[in-house]
Amino acid sequence: MRLYTSCWILGALAATLLDSHAVLGQAMPMTIPNYNYTPRVPMPMPPMGMPYGTYGAQSQSLASRDGAGSYQLPDGSWHKASRLVFDGVRLIVKDSAASKQRFTSETVQQIVVKQDAFLVVRDLPGRQVLPARPDFLHSCVNSQGVRLLALYAPGGRPTYFLSRPHTSMQLLPAGKAAFKTAMLAIIKDAPALSAKVVSDQLGRNEAVQIMQEYVASLRPNPSGKQ
Repeated sequence: MRLYTSCWILGALAATLLDSHAVLGQAMPMTIPNYNYTPRVPMPMPPMGMPYGTYGAQSQSLASRDGAGSYQLPDGSWHKASRLVFDGVRLIVKDSAASKQRFTSETVQQIVVKQDAFLVVRDLPGRQVLPARPDFLHSCVNSQGVRLLALYAPGGRPTYFLSRPHTSMQLLPAGKAAFKTAMLAIIKDAPALSAKVVSDQLGRNEAVQIMQEYVASLRPNPSGKQ
């Protein structure tokens, strides 16, 4: 009788344990790990200081011209053309689609495209190293024996050269103070214009305007008034 009772108790305990495991299995289901990988989108890299626009592209020269005009050869002869394309270094004459002539500062003496004239000038003042070829200079002002010429460097401001009667060609300084001093010495006989330069109303960026007003002051006054 005792053996039967013990077996019955053990069986009841075993059944209770199985039921408890079943309840726990329902209450806390097994978590299956998810191995699906979602790639992370990389963050955009900050700009590295590259220039705007097309990388490596160069800006157009201030001397670039395209239009009808004429050109002078070293022998002094002038030739007209329906279209001249000038990039500041080379001249291409395009009289027709099948005819193209190319010139450099070594094979042409002067170029006139529309209303702009470019001269070939050698031995410019203020240079320590001579260039391989002569330069094309834009004739900005040419009146009363006064000529202001501009040399256009790629991507930079123009460099101005001034020629006057009985005076060697002069390189105008690039600095603000030095330019003012040099210009005041040049236009000292034009007091109204000098006052504009002294007050910084006109400066190096207005070099062409200064010389235009200066040569205008040199013209004889028809009324005879000073």
